[in-house]
Amino acid sequence: CTLAGLWVLEAVIPGLHGTDAGRLRRVRHILLGCLNGIVSITLIGLLFGADLLSDRHGLGFLRVAELPVWACWVMALLVLDCWQYGFHVLMHKIPFLWRVHAVHHNADRMEATVAMRFHVLEVAVHTLSLLPFVFVFGVRIEHIAVYNVLLVPCSMFHHANISLGSRAEGVLRWFIVTPGMHCVHHSKWQPETDSNYSAILSIWDRLFGTLKVLKRPERLEIGLDGFRENEISTVGGMLRTPFGDSRAELGEPPIGGAASEAEPKSKRTHKTQRVPGSVSA
Repeated sequence: CTLAGLWVLEAVIPGLHGTDAGRLRRVRHILLGCLNGIVSITLIGLLFGADLLSDRHGLGFLRVAELPVWACWVMALLVLDCWQYGFHVLMHKIPFLWRVHAVHHNADRMEATVAMRFHVLEVAVHTLSLLPFVFVFGVRIEHIAVYNVLLVPCSMFHHANISLGSRAEGVLRWFIVTPGMHCVHHSKWQPETDSNYSAILSIWDRLFGTLKVLKRPERLEIGLDGFRENEISTVGGMLRTPFGDSRAELGEPPIGGAASEAEPKSKRTHKTQRVPGSVSA
């Protein structure tokens, strides 16, 4: 229902790319999302086992702290959302993880199903990265399940090619990640790509200084330079991308100046290979 509703909005109030979303593009993303779902379901058993083991031995802060149930839920969901931000930053800063995450970024347009466009390795690593939060912090399997129920529609929303208008964007951006905020993260130009990492709540980018606000959306170029067409537009190509010889390039600033409020500290051209973490956001 969320996806169908966003497709209607993409047709009624389109953003950067007009109304031509491309059916095949959507089908490929959905197929990749199904593969990721299989990986996630396979590995969720490890989280379930960790949850049972932690219960049996009383492991984790939230299990031993005498807090109201509602407080445990709020803390767990905030911790998971903060980690989603932190994990996203690591995907940009660690070279091999960036090669895996580049599958998500080399999409050449924003569209709701881009929220499903992740390499299976990224999904696997992210799922396994939650194990310490179960053992140490005491996050329960039901916390993870509810967080994902919230994350999926939010992710589809901020990847959607819709224009909310500057006033609505400005208000919503104080609380949640919006399409206008997240499209900057998908810019070809690295100083813009390395920004706006939040998943649900926008507070993390404000708190850690990685927020960039769009000033001139018409100047944004979406995607990554350096990849072949089959790596961008086929499921097989996406799955092979981390292991091929293609490398993401730095991109170029928009003609006439930066599209976002933060200006780059140095000038570089797209001929240079992108190095994760080489540009501070």
